[in-house]
Amino acid sequence: MNTRTALVALAIALACAAHGADLDFSKVGIYGRDFECCDFTCLKLYGPRDAETYAKYADLIRAAHERGQYVLIGLYTYDRVALAKPVEEYIANTDDLLANLPLELVDAVVLSEENIVWNNGLAIQNQLYDHVKAKWDLTVYQWFTPYDVPNAKCRADGWIIDPYRLQTQDFRKYLMKYVVTGLPVINCVNASPEIDAWSSSQDQVDVCREFNVPMFFYAVDGLQGSPFVWMLTDKPRLAEWRGWFFRIREMCHDTDISRLPLASSEFSPGQGIEVAGGEDNRFEYADDLLTLKFIDDATIAGFGSLRWDGEAEKLGVLGGGEATLTYHFLSEFEMRAPTVAATFEPVGASGAVLGLSYSTDGEKFAELAAGEALTAFAGQNLWVRLEMAGGEAEAVGGWLSDLAVQGESVPPAERIVRIAPLNRRGKFEYEDDFEATRALHVAEIDGGELLEWVRGKVQVYGTPGIKVNSTLRWHLVAEKPMTDVRVLIESYSHQQLGAHNEIGLSLDGENALVSETTSGRENATGRYVGEIEMDISADERFAGATELWVHFTMVNTSGVKTGRSNDIQTLQVTGTLVD
Repeated sequence: MNTRTALVALAIALACAAHGADLDFSKVGIYGRDFECCDFTCLKLYGPRDAETYAKYADLIRAAHERGQYVLIGLYTYDRVALAKPVEEYIANTDDLLANLPLELVDAVVLSEENIVWNNGLAIQNQLYDHVKAKWDLTVYQWFTPYDVPNAKCRADGWIIDPYRLQTQDFRKYLMKYVVTGLPVINCVNASPEIDAWSSSQDQVDVCREFNVPMFFYAVDGLQGSPFVWMLTDKPRLAEWRGWFFRIREMCHDTDISRLPLASSEFSPGQGIEVAGGEDNRFEYADDLLTLKFIDDATIAGFGSLRWDGEAEKLGVLGGGEATLTYHFLSEFEMRAPTVAATFEPVGASGAVLGLSYSTDGEKFAELAAGEALTAFAGQNLWVRLEMAGGEAEAVGGWLSDLAVQGESVPPAERIVRIAPLNRRGKFEYEDDFEATRALHVAEIDGGELLEWVRGKVQVYGTPGIKVNSTLRWHLVAEKPMTDVRVLIESYSHQQLGAHNEIGLSLDGENALVSETTSGRENATGRYVGEIEMDISADERFAGATELWVHFTMVNTSGVKTGRSNDIQTLQVTGTLVD
């Protein structure tokens, strides 16, 4: 490091003002170091260690406290993925570390980073949480691996997240799933060239401002993984990221926190929820509030008044608050006589209430009694609205514990996909993302008894004594010849479970003229995850065809019980209709 760089770094540090108040968007940190220019520390401390190391740890904490910084320390006392040792050893390691720290100066701890809920991870996290709370009486944050949402059964006093590559809308939904728990959230934002995702980092800063969420930054160089090198190097890419960080830091410090969260944080758009019947031609959408799918599915107004309790499997509305959830159900087939059932319980004499209503156009809503069948309804679009008011309670005024919308689905008379142009140029597209069981009614199916229909995919498992060979065939029919046809299929198969997928295109539903397989495309772990696109625009055998068959077969030859071995997640057929 040259003299100029050292002087610049020193000037930056001396110019930075520290703040020790509770965390909000105006406070920033850098992960793994206690830089004076930050508002809180994010120290990574390991245990067990020798007395000299512990003394250095204690000095770091005292220095941060004296600067007026909020002190957050990471407890790195167990193998967070392998989890190969008894939890008693992890507890002993944690106690050894904490016993050597000035805990009266520590504001919060986090149990390592990017933890897992599988491989007994959830149980380990809960046992460590319980022990640290009982013995040391500390505020304990939990930090799960990127893109995992809060586990309903995980105990925590707060959350840390680090979904570096999520951009605006995806990150916003992800963050809301933590905010709705009512616990504090800290977002770790990328500021490192090794990840180099400018747009997502800036997007996340903007969303954190919207929800008044504090941030610390993952700021390391690409060679040593060092925040210290990141802070002092002259390398152009690191300097760009560092400059960006300091601009964000100044913006955070200049933000009027009294105006946060922004009013926009109260609203969130939902998505259309496709429904289709099962074997009995009945459809059902159910939410038992064990998960957070309502944040993805419903259009929400009054988000700040909602509180999700995953342990109790309930969604609450705060006293004095109001919140609205609006669901849009749509179907390729006609829906008839739907019913809406919801269980809502006021807390004590809070006066909390739930109102239900429905609409056929998304604009005009009519009141609906829970469990009432809309016998006169027949259509392909249905909106259901839940309006919750928390009454006069001091905390949560009422709890929603379940929602179910069900009715009759009228499938087509023939198992045919009718192709129609999207515009005057004759472009067409057929897509199934398997959010509903539409394929059950439009595709011809062999081996359907072995298929499992899960929202977003159709899958199979290895079955004892049976070679799984389940096929779906879509018959696409158009009034004009199809040209420039491309077929894309996104799927999964696991070679080590005896599985692969086969894809074919035919003119008769039997003899595939073009075929592909996932066999031989697997990664180093034996898994295939990806898309196969088949372009038949130049294949003369399909020229002038008004009919096309798409075949997809999931094969598992293991003959034993396995986990999910195959699935299909997307089918897309595009092209042009010509005269």
